[in-house]
Amino acid sequence: MDSFSLYIHGCPVGHDIWGPDENRDYIKQFYNHDEQEQVSAAFHIERIGNSTYYTYLRKKNVSNADGRPGSYFGMTLCFTNRYCKNVYTLFQIFEAVYSQICVGRLIEQSNNYERFLIRDFANDATDILNNIQRLFESNIKELSFLTNDNMPKQSGIVRYSLKDVDSPIFFETYRHKKILISPDYPSKDAENELMTKQVAPLQSRCQQLQQEASELKGKLNSAEQANITLQGNISRLENEKVELKRQLESAEKNIRKHYETEIRKAEQKIKETEEKIRKQKESSDQTIKESVNSIKEPLEKLARLVAGRFPDDSYKVVREDDTNSKKAVTSNGIKVWIPTIINILLCVLLGLVLYNVYKEKNIDDGENIRYQNHITQLEKKILQLESENQILKDKNTDVSGQEKVEDFPKLRIDVSGNGFKGDNLILGKTYTITAKCKHEKKHANDECILGKNLKFKVEGATLDGNQITVTDSNEVCIICLIDSKKIEKRNISVKKK
Repeated sequence: MDSFSLYIHGCPVGHDIWGPDENRDYIKQFYNHDEQEQVSAAFHIERIGNSTYYTYLRKKNVSNADGRPGSYFGMTLCFTNRYCKNVYTLFQIFEAVYSQICVGRLIEQSNNYERFLIRDFANDATDILNNIQRLFESNIKELSFLTNDNMPKQSGIVRYSLKDVDSPIFFETYRHKKILISPDYPSKDAENELMTKQVAPLQSRCQQLQQEASELKGKLNSAEQANITLQGNISRLENEKVELKRQLESAEKNIRKHYETEIRKAEQKIKETEEKIRKQKESSDQTIKESVNSIKEPLEKLARLVAGRFPDDSYKVVREDDTNSKKAVTSNGIKVWIPTIINILLCVLLGLVLYNVYKEKNIDDGENIRYQNHITQLEKKILQLESENQILKDKNTDVSGQEKVEDFPKLRIDVSGNGFKGDNLILGKTYTITAKCKHEKKHANDECILGKNLKFKVEGATLDGNQITVTDSNEVCIICLIDSKKIEKRNISVKKK
């Protein structure tokens, strides 16, 4: 027969132990032990050194002999260097001893409540306890035991349902941990079923999340592919922009060179024409002078000839006799027509001179007309070149997407107030914004710069004159406009208070 030690303990009136003197320190730990454990019957299995303790406890709704609640009743078997392989049967033996011997003699039951009937085990129930000893001896010999050799120290505690004991997993657990058994604990099958019911919605949700993750991954891949395509398009457009800019600069250079060449040619042509006109004028003046000189001498000779032919005394009237009166009349008539004839000759000579002058003048007028026509053609060509240059500038504006701003001042946007140091704005705070010419101290705020009106436009804040109040919690964008054209932009991060 396998030897064992039996201990009956509890709180009939204060803590009391019946049994051998050894191992009592272990039994005392059940006093106020596991007060939160609310099961009708609990079965503790614990190994300390080579000894294995099997303790049957009744704690739920147990009162002492005076009716005070919070008591307990326990029976403990101690085996040295052995453990039982029939735990379920051993528990049934404890249950039988309790229900058949203890109830009605040591404990009374009423409406799920239990109360001690005795006040001291040794004085009030010695015969009953000896009977319990014999009952265990007669039943335990039917059980199987194994030794505790090479067992590690137990740590922690594991709860088992009575339905799950005596399995290989149960005894493997016994090697490492304390075990607490109760019929009230759910079995592993029930736990598995409950866990299955709890896990089923989680599995369904997990599958849903996996499907959503797969869809998001697909969208992400599509977005990445679209981004790659956009980056390629951006790169291509940037290259085209650079090439168009290069072509534009080359065209502007060629047009400027051609324009300057044409202007130099026109200026040279004008100088040559002016020089030719000057020379022709000098030649005309010389010709007129020579013509005047050429007719001056014949006129003088003619005047001397007329004076010698008709002296002053020929105009005297010689009254002779009546026989010579007809001859006198004829001589006086000839003298009267001589001045007229001289005037006619002078007019003829003057006409010849005027004809020569007019002929020279016609030649000069023809040259002037050709000169004016040439000047007009040059002016038209210059206007055409300026028009072509403007068209190229317009094309440059269309390609780059914005007007060149070389004529605009280079500005910087400054922010001040509320301790701003150039890092972050604070949500809800008000700041002052100004625009300054770069590398200059001149303020450009609300004034005319190079004849162009300056204004501000903000995003993520409200604008009142040159005061902004931050409303966006992420970023504020400040844009400087001149004649409604964007000249400068500044983005500043926002942090909360």
